Amino acid sequence: QLGLLEEVGRQIADSFDEMEILQRSIEAVVERFGYAEAAISLLVPDNIMEVTVISGTEDFGYSPGFRQDVGKGIIGHTAAIRKTYISRNVAEDPYYFSNDEHYGSAICVPIFTGKNLYGALYVESIEADAFNQEDASTLETLVTQISASLQRARLYSRAQEHLRVMAAVQAVSRVVVRSLDLETTFTAVVNELKNSFGYSHVSIYLLKEDYLHLGAQVGYPLEMVISKIHISQGVSGRKKKKKTVQFIQD
Repeated sequence: QLGLLEEVGRQIADSFDEMEILQRSIEAVVERFGYAEAAISLLVPDNIMEVTVISGTEDFGYSPGFRQDVGKGIIGHTAAIRKTYISRNVAEDPYYFSNDEHYGSAICVPIFTGKNLYGALYVESIEADAFNQEDASTLETLVTQISASLQRARLYSRAQEHLRVMAAVQAVSRVVVRSLDLETTFTAVVNELKNSFGYSHVSIYLLKEDYLHLGAQVGYPLEMVISKIHISQGVSGRKKKKKTVQFIQD
């Protein structure tokens, strides 16, 4: 058990990718103890637990993307009670369900990031009564390691995003300072935004009386380019009237 914790700690220490951290963790559990299956399900919108990564020697009919409501199944039940659940015999467990008959045992441990439920680690053995409180303590320590690595990965991701934003702002600022020509400035800005953030379409419009006139654009084919928009039309027009950022999700 100590070897498992050391192995997982070593394998996830150099990763800043969430899915890689999760996959490496469950693979270490299966390889070290030979359990039939290990999986991590994450809490997704609508109070649903979704299998995200899976590893094992047995086929239980589960695959990434399998979903179950919080409260249903051992994974859903663990998410609902927010504490470790041990099933000593899955054939008699009121929460266990599968496509086939199975005989063995299972343990499920909730994963938290801070005080928020992030997901659950599920481990199943073909042997009955394979898990005890010592196993529970080990896996609870393991998910604490996983949670710390996930938070580190998220901090790294936010830091990288912040650096990318600052680099883009500095690049645009340099252009604005160096050029007195609006067309040159606008062209540099749309290109910098596209290249820095991967946006597919970027355009800048300049207000003149009741019309927004295209200053520069990138990404639009010529037949889709709109050179002039009345302030009563479109998202750009709505932005002018409401004087607030317009955020359109779909």
